[in-house]
Amino acid sequence: MEANAFGTRLRQIRRDRLMTQEQLETASGVSQGQISAIESGRQPMEGVSTGVLFALCRALQCNPVWMVTGQGSNDPEAIDPRLTALLEAAQGLNEAGLSALMVTAKALSGK
Repeated sequence: MEANAFGTRLRQIRRDRLMTQEQLETASGVSQGQISAIESGRQPMEGVSTGVLFALCRALQCNPVWMVTGQGSNDPEAIDPRLTALLEAAQGLNEAGLSALMVTAKALSGK
């Protein structure tokens, strides 16, 4: 796997959506500097909080599973509406709540 596959996918989907880093900053609330750091590999995926991941995926209308793993589709039409609703609900959670949600989701999925 490419060392910066996460950053490469972020750049790819941002460009596919015809967005600049500044436009993504406005849409997601994630700073342009952090977006640049992720895309360039200066900030690896492991250093990206779940809140930042969800904010980017929501703004880019992409599947967070695809964003993290490269598996599945990044087509917004292919996203299960329940996942979109879950992302919307997760926006109000603090980092501890997001971490608990991730643990619960992994436990329920058996992964």
